[in-house]
Amino acid sequence: MSDISSSRQRPVIAVAILWAFVYASMLVPLLLFVASLLGRHFYLCEMIGNFRAYILAMLIPCGLILGLMGKRNRALIFGVAALWSSFGVLTPALPHRQPPRGNEIVKIMSFNVLGINRQFDAVVQRIQQHDPDVVTVLEYANQWSTVLQRLNDTYPYRLLQPRWHGFGIAIFSKRPISNSTSKLITRDVTDNPLITADIEIDGRPVRLAGLHLLSPMNRQRLKIRNRQLKEIADHLIQRPIPTVVMGDFNCTPWSPFLSDFIDRLNLRDSRNGFGYQASWHAERPYLWLPIDHALVSPEIHVHSRVIGQFAGSDHYPLVFEISLSKQSSNR
Repeated sequence: MSDISSSRQRPVIAVAILWAFVYASMLVPLLLFVASLLGRHFYLCEMIGNFRAYILAMLIPCGLILGLMGKRNRALIFGVAALWSSFGVLTPALPHRQPPRGNEIVKIMSFNVLGINRQFDAVVQRIQQHDPDVVTVLEYANQWSTVLQRLNDTYPYRLLQPRWHGFGIAIFSKRPISNSTSKLITRDVTDNPLITADIEIDGRPVRLAGLHLLSPMNRQRLKIRNRQLKEIADHLIQRPIPTVVMGDFNCTPWSPFLSDFIDRLNLRDSRNGFGYQASWHAERPYLWLPIDHALVSPEIHVHSRVIGQFAGSDHYPLVFEISLSKQSSNR
């Protein structure tokens, strides 16, 4: 009889072990979600927070499975976590409030071309394909200063800050630029320039700021990147003017440090209304993250925003159209 009883218990034990494994697996996305909320305090949590979209993709099926199993309280926990995670992942696809449109529309491109990229023709073709009024080029290094001379006839106004390393920046413009500046940020530890230049839209100045922040590959580099955000905000806030801040921020919208930067300068993410818009890593879809940003002042209306096609870089180009609301004329 004992053998019969033992044989009957084995399937029960196996099922119990299986469900224990399932529940334990479901805890993983929930723990990752909680960790992603602690990015301000812990380096690893800041890194986990970059993958909010992937965490959301795990939370949703877990919540649905628990709901179908009748585990309503547990399903509710996962539902709340999924709803929270959807901010900045799904919400940018929803319509967002903007200021009224201006009369004159300006198209702008921001493109990290990758310093070691050798697909020169592809990059030039992408720029010519979109035909922006202004192009901000990141990783303006190595041969790029020579290659992009092909644009000189189309873009006679330029602000060039080449570097031998990956943090050179350049602005090419069809429109006259003024008040152009180049400022080193965290100059005691890096050689990263912040460049700014004004263009006129509807006869009023709009400041364009181009940047490429340090990638947070370790705790020290994260501290430097966050210092860069603070120094840039300190610099830009001194001159209140309609502004577009664009470039490779090396952080996603879920970084609390980027949120601080946006709030301090009273900017708006141009993704709002246009979707997730991952710009990196171009050759690794499992790492698609929105780390290239265009942040705009409240007076600026964003008409369109798209991610361009592959051109040899690990980043896709970012192309957007803006106008300056008439409401800003009394600013």
